[in-house]
Amino acid sequence: MGACRISVENKSLCNVFVFIWNSSTTSKMFLPKDLEYTMAQYARYGWHMLVGISRLSIPNSDFGYICNRKTQKEMNRKSRFVENITTEPYLWKRMLAGFIDYSIIIIFFFAYVYAFGDQQSNGEYRIYGLSALPPLFFWGIMTIGIEQWFGATLGNQMVGLRPYSTNGESRVLSFGQLLKRHLLDFIDLSFFGITGIIVISKSERHQRIGDIWAETTVIKDETE
Repeated sequence: MGACRISVENKSLCNVFVFIWNSSTTSKMFLPKDLEYTMAQYARYGWHMLVGISRLSIPNSDFGYICNRKTQKEMNRKSRFVENITTEPYLWKRMLAGFIDYSIIIIFFFAYVYAFGDQQSNGEYRIYGLSALPPLFFWGIMTIGIEQWFGATLGNQMVGLRPYSTNGESRVLSFGQLLKRHLLDFIDLSFFGITGIIVISKSERHQRIGDIWAETTVIKDETE
């Protein structure tokens, strides 16, 4: 059976090199001696070129390293913010700060209900519908708002404490973190604050439940 032959007329093809990457990840370079191939030889060399290119892959360990470089870099960047954090419970200061903040909130709530609420037959005052929103807004301003604008609530400012982010992104808390840590205030303050005290005493970075969810903790105000 006659073989179909392909004649390479362009002598510049003599500069063509074929690279094959063997299983030991070392490359071999050779120049075809005969520029006149049968169809089978031409196909075979083409196949070897494809296989060689496909073997130009990064070893698994290197590939894993490169894929994880971004993750590792991100972790290193984040660790700068959290690796040297030293926390203490500051139980009395935190209790006093919470008492100051929520005393103001509760006083405003009762004053508002007394001023704008509807008196019931039994002497109680109640608010309904949209009229119930101002106390909620006031709570948000006293907790999330002031902490966002000044770095700490009034109570924490008075006792020299401030929240600190432990997520590694930034020392400054995001709005989402502030919202999370204060949405769970009612849990931390339950049973006259005993729940929060226990969690703060037992957690690694002395975080209450809201802090754990928001990835925050409370430290001494460094600006003092």
